[in-house]
Parts: sequence; C-alpha cells; structure tokens
Amino acid sequence: MDLIALLAIEFAGAGEYPYLKISNAELEYYIEGVKDNNLKQTLSFGIGMHHAGLVAEDRKIVEELFVKNKIQVLIATSTLAWGVNFPARLVIVKGTEYYDAKNKKYIDFPVTDLLQMIGRAGRPQFDDKGIACVYVEQSKKNFYRKYLNEPFPIESNLISQLPDHFNAEIAAGTLTDKQQCLDYLSWTYFFRRLIGNPKFYGLDIKSKEINKHHKINEFLVKTVDDALKKLADSKCIKLIDEFTFEPVSLGFLASYYYISHETINFFDKNINENLSIMSLIDILSKAKEFNEVPVRHNEDNYNEGLAKICPYPVNKKTLDSPNTKTNLLFQAHFSRLPMPIRDYITDMKLVLDSSIRIIHAMIELAKEKGFLNITINLMYVMQMIVQGVWIEDSGLRNIAQFDHKIITNLFNQHKITHLCQLVQFLKEKKLEGFLKNQQFEAVKV
Repeated sequence: MDLIALLAIEFAGAGEYPYLKISNAELEYYIEGVKDNNLKQTLSFGIGMHHAGLVAEDRKIVEELFVKNKIQVLIATSTLAWGVNFPARLVIVKGTEYYDAKNKKYIDFPVTDLLQMIGRAGRPQFDDKGIACVYVEQSKKNFYRKYLNEPFPIESNLISQLPDHFNAEIAAGTLTDKQQCLDYLSWTYFFRRLIGNPKFYGLDIKSKEINKHHKINEFLVKTVDDALKKLADSKCIKLIDEFTFEPVSLGFLASYYYISHETINFFDKNINENLSIMSLIDILSKAKEFNEVPVRHNEDNYNEGLAKICPYPVNKKTLDSPNTKTNLLFQAHFSRLPMPIRDYITDMKLVLDSSIRIIHAMIELAKEKGFLNITINLMYVMQMIVQGVWIEDSGLRNIAQFDHKIITNLFNQHKITHLCQLVQFLKEKKLEGFLKNQQFEAVKV
C-alpha cells in the first residue's frame, strides 16, 4: 500500500500537488495529529491511506479529509468497501486476486466483494455518474464482463458449517432427532438452492428425472447423518439410538462460546494436568478459529525473522502455517516486539479479538476436568493477553513511559516491583529525586 502511494506521488509530478485541496496551515494542523510517518508523507501530497493497521485516530483523520474532499486520492484495502461508506467519482480495483495461505496460491476475490468495491463509484450529491476500473488478467476479462452484466445466483455455503449450526440448535433444545434436523434444513436457503442447482452441491440429477425428489431426500438424509456423526465423534452430542440424540457438556461449551466442534474436541484431547503456560498458548494457537489467520506470499520469511527474536521456539517446518504465525503473534504481543510489516498489526488485532472467548472455553473445560493448576494458568494467559506482558514481567510495564531501564532501576534501588509499592513511594515523596534523574517532570498515578 505504501508503494502504491509513493507511485501516485511520483505520477503527480515533483513539486506538484494536484490531489491536495487544502491550505498549508490547515494541512499542518491535521498532520500534527497523525501518528503514522508514512501517512504523514502521503497526506502532504493529498493522498490518504486507510487500513486496519492504522490507529483509530489516523483513520478518523483520513476519513474526514477524504469525505470533505480535502484530499483527492484514498488508497485502501478491500475490506473498506464493507465497513465505511466512502463514495468516490472513480474507483480503481488494481487486481481481483489475493494470496490464500491454505491453498498456497492466489485466488479470486469473492464476486460480492468486487461488487461492493465497484459500488463505491458515484456521488449522488456531486456527480451524475461514477466510474469503476477493474484490472484483471486478459483470460478473465470476458468472465468479469459477463458477470457484471448478468449476475450469477448466490449459492449457499451452509454444508461446510452445518455441524456447528446443528450443535447450536441441539444445545438450545431445538433439535432432538433426525426428522427435526431434516425439517430444519427444509427452511434454509441451502434447500432452495439444492433444488434449483443440485449439481453445485454434488448431487447429479436431471431436471426431468422421475425420482428427482427421492434423490434429494436421500442426499439430505446423508448430509444430516454426516453432520451428526462429526458431532458425535467430537463428543459434542450423544447418540441415543438410530434417530435421537442429546447434547453433552462439550457441545454446550462449543455453542456458548461460539467455537467449532473440532476446536473443543482438540482441547478435550490435549488439555491435561501437566501443561506449562507456554504449552497452553501453543494449544490455543492451534484452535481451528485461527486457521483463517492470513499467511500472505513470502510471509514465511517474516515469520522466520520474528521467530528468531521471540523467547520461545516454534516448529521451523511450519513457518507458513496460520497456527504457527498465531503463536508468534502471541509471543510478540507479550514481549511487545516490533512487527515486521504493517499487515501484522492487523493480524495481531484479529488474533487478540478472537482469543478471549476461546480461552474462556478452555477455562470451563479445565474446570470440568478438575485441573486447578491449568485453570489458574489459563487465567494468567488471559491476563497476559489483556495487559500485553508475560506473567513474570513487572506490573510497572503498563505505566506510560516506564521502559525496561527505569523498571530495573526501581527494583535495584528501591525494590519496587508493583504499582501499589510505587503509589506508596509517591505518597512518601521518596521517588522525587529518582524521577528527576530519569528526566521525568511528573508521574501521575
């Protein structure tokens, strides 16, 4: 993104500011509030950047400048099309592919994402039309031209998530036998599309076939059986007989904390009495929910570099794995290490936002198993995530401007390791000389 912004600056011409519609004084006022150095540089040329790696204040400044037409160019990630309403006269989609870590290759954007991006073109209050440019490979040109003029029907993706949907309904008491599961499916969009486009879902029947409905019914029965078998194998439900079932504790935990049946089964198999805090972090990192953490092209090299400065080793053979990257992101968060690229800041936020509910499920599972030490260690892990420190670190690390040197001096000279001790010292005014030596004017507690 930074490279694209620099190219836009170069295209504008040296010493020219065609994208800037604001006075120098007002521009300086806005730039003073920007924390990202690259954004400061691009804003001075009338070019903004918007992505999840920026702090909220920087994004707010960019949004205000672009909406008020004070900067003419905004370079953004594809996710911006969904989250913020930013109409523009011209929208340029510079590519329709992204790197998929699972398949280890570039794949096409979902067509819904592409439509959202194109839909930003057009400002009703300013322009009578909008312009959208989509850059694609020559081989895909006719496909996208046809799609944009003749939209494809939207298909259902329910089958891939069906076991978890069933588990939630079973835990809630809505579903108690297979017939109810079949009735449940008959009210879904998946059922409508299965009848309309059966081949898409792996059901090869002809439209005029006599036993068409019989084959559809057999397909649905098999789909339900497969989903229930997966739940039973994951110990989320108990099969009473051939037709009925009931929920069990793992199913309740998976449903309540909104995690996959595979994740809760993995935790059940791997959580035992003899696990260290780092072992629990490793187990947490391998949850299925983190399989979607993006590992972009060549990011295994960044992961290798990050692994060298993280305190605990990871498997060097899996540096291109989303779960290994998640482990490294946790360690980097606790150690407060610099991120190799801005995208890692976005990925870190994704991991941390999902981790709390997953740890809650791990705590509940450890409690059910009667593992007191593991329960306490998991609570420590949760506090480590919230505070961004290792459990053995000083609590003073969360005080603004207190770096490692100051914390070490506080311990060596005054045996202060906790905030309560620091507060007591401040009350007794014994820390005044020390603070002056550290070039602090004042400390507010």
